[in-house]
Amino acid sequence: MLLVLFGWRQARADEPLLPRSLLANRGFTSGLIVGLCVFASFSGLMYVISLFFQLGLGYTPTETSLNLIPLTIGIMIGSGIANALILKLGRRLVLVGMLTTILGTGILLLFVLASGIQMIWWQNLIATSLIGVAAGICFNSVFNTALGNLKPEEAGSASGSLSAIQQIANGIGSALVTTIFIGTLASGSVTAMTTTLIVILAVAALCLLAVPLLPRAAVAIEE
Repeated sequence: MLLVLFGWRQARADEPLLPRSLLANRGFTSGLIVGLCVFASFSGLMYVISLFFQLGLGYTPTETSLNLIPLTIGIMIGSGIANALILKLGRRLVLVGMLTTILGTGILLLFVLASGIQMIWWQNLIATSLIGVAAGICFNSVFNTALGNLKPEEAGSASGSLSAIQQIANGIGSALVTTIFIGTLASGSVTAMTTTLIVILAVAALCLLAVPLLPRAAVAIEE
């Protein structure tokens, strides 16, 4: 809602913060919205996974950290994939990232439903690794694709806008997704985790539908 209001205001201001051509660019605005949803979802999901490990599975903080190592390694692998393929695949790489997100989140949901608080290390390993790879691909492809069809003089304002959206999304995700988890925790950690994962899957599905609106090509990822 705030993003819509900001766009409405910028379209009518005498001296807008952003060039009006940016907000009129369907690919860029789609990238803003998809990026907001992606970064918010992942920032909240990663925090909720750590909460579930401790409140549901009974892990200590140290055990939780160790079980999150595959997620971190997955992010590194996903980032490498994105760096290598972003120019070749463009928005198709965003599609790959979103499909991997749905796959990893879906597998984690199945493990939670099947094993509950009896989940064991290899289940965590598979799910968190896939989620990490998905995060690495999405983090390094969504915004670079959003910049794909902009004019050179628009690049500075666009990059600043995307950085701001990322920071806003991280705050929204940490607050909103964890609120969903904590709000349903009274029904049990399994119910709370199941509800949260279903919400993440729904957001990922919506982002998937928005991928065709992104520019076909992408700019290179800066080292």
